[in-house]
Amino acid sequence: MRSAQTRWMRPRAYGFTLIELLVVIAIIALLISILLPALGQARAAAKMSAELGGLQQLGRSYAAYAGDFKENVCPGYIHWGWAHPTGYMTDTNLQRRMNMRATDDRGSGESPSQSGVPGTGTVQMEGYVVKSWPWRLFPYMSDVRGLIFDKTMYADFNARPSPQTGYDTNTTRQRAVSWHPSWGMNEVWVGGDHMNGAFNSGTGRDITEHYKRFWVRNLSEVRDSGKLIAFASTRAMDVDTQYHANQVNPGHYFAPPPRPHPTLRLAPSIQLGGGWYSNANSGKWNARLPVSTWGESGDALGVPFGLDFRHAERSLMVTMDGHADGLNIEQMKDMRRWANRATIPDWNCPTNNGGPGY
Repeated sequence: MRSAQTRWMRPRAYGFTLIELLVVIAIIALLISILLPALGQARAAAKMSAELGGLQQLGRSYAAYAGDFKENVCPGYIHWGWAHPTGYMTDTNLQRRMNMRATDDRGSGESPSQSGVPGTGTVQMEGYVVKSWPWRLFPYMSDVRGLIFDKTMYADFNARPSPQTGYDTNTTRQRAVSWHPSWGMNEVWVGGDHMNGAFNSGTGRDITEHYKRFWVRNLSEVRDSGKLIAFASTRAMDVDTQYHANQVNPGHYFAPPPRPHPTLRLAPSIQLGGGWYSNANSGKWNARLPVSTWGESGDALGVPFGLDFRHAERSLMVTMDGHADGLNIEQMKDMRRWANRATIPDWNCPTNNGGPGY
């Protein structure tokens, strides 16, 4: 039997009490609660910075296009007759001069691994898929990822089928890329949009004798290149209403200005239309509101779209001089950022006998 002295000399087993454990857990939880928002803000800032870099690359591609075409900027949305290699156009050289034709980044029957290699595509695209601007700017980029910044959306689009003919449907990859680039062009006022009063003639020439041209066609016409928006962050319902109905994509080819603008919409004369909805004037961003809140209820194919203030309630944009930044709703309301001829923030497009009167 051990003596009392022996039991007294045995080392005592120490441990944390329940209170001590609770205190440690509380301290760790407090530190996590302090650090997580900071980490989240850091990730958000890094994502915004990366997207600004992609937007600047798009701006450089936009400038390179203009450099190749005597300072003429890329048209935003062209006439139906211009979107075909042959047929409607009486000016046979215009399509070549303005690069209206487009091929995809995959050859007929090629594997997806060849995606993103300019010049490898063999499918001559026609119709709606090339009416919007993205495939015309693609040759100035190293990869189609220059158009699609969001990784999830890029993977989704790549999983969609590629057509083997020039014509396509709303369900194809080519249509998704053409309709949902990450950023939309300020095409009403810069470049021109056939559905909004520009390029009304199927001959391939602008009709300007009936009203004065209101959109910027050449870089030399820009009054303030550091303020005039070229592209901005957008979002829209998916153009594929068959398999991706009700899906919201962080991107659309058209960046809508806040106030009514010239519109054709296949009507015989110019009129005003578009502009943000009245509830967009609250100045508060809510991603759960319909995408058309800061935009319009339908584009040429009836797809609702609008600006996207996805980065700390800011929409990223790049100006005509290549400067990229993020602007909040109030800053985006300034029409001097949208229309080359606007002189005040709340400028309205004037009309004169049914057309813009400058």
